[in-house]
Amino acid sequence: TVMIAAVSPSLTELAETCSTLRYANDIKKISCKAVKAVTRTEQLEKELKTAQDEIAKLKAALANAGGGIVDKDGDGMDDSEQVMNLKAQLEEMKAQMSMKDNDPTKELQEQVAEKEKAENMRRETPHLEFLHPDPNFSRSTCSFIDKPTVQAGKDPDAGIKLTGLGVRHNHAVFEIKEGIVSVKAL
Repeated sequence: TVMIAAVSPSLTELAETCSTLRYANDIKKISCKAVKAVTRTEQLEKELKTAQDEIAKLKAALANAGGGIVDKDGDGMDDSEQVMNLKAQLEEMKAQMSMKDNDPTKELQEQVAEKEKAENMRRETPHLEFLHPDPNFSRSTCSFIDKPTVQAGKDPDAGIKLTGLGVRHNHAVFEIKEGIVSVKAL
């Protein structure tokens, strides 16, 4: 964390300079730790690659094991038993892989389809969108006018919930007639 503090040697600005220096001292104590955000899809892809690597190792071990050679590696276990254990591990890994979703991108495709559906609804249905100076918050909340009449206000049963000092319990009503949306204050 970096902060540039502007201070003044003037006695008239002494209180402001002291306040700035106290604030800078507090900022100095803040430590940031960067963490990479990992999506569920990326996590699934990594798990899939790890499992595929393990399967490849097990297949290679099976291919190199040969048949009928007893305790070639000196571990005190018959190599045919090792082959059977490796085959059992391979089958277990295959079973685990089949239990998981075989296509790690399926979740991402579902999210894209859901966003497309929401965009289509926004194009076809009259609605109110939350606008904010920060573009990350804009369009995050949307209220659809999908009935002939929709109440707006502080009322819990209102189709569009409004908050604020000047907002009444039943503040307004939105009406759709012949494809035209009108607003009436109540």
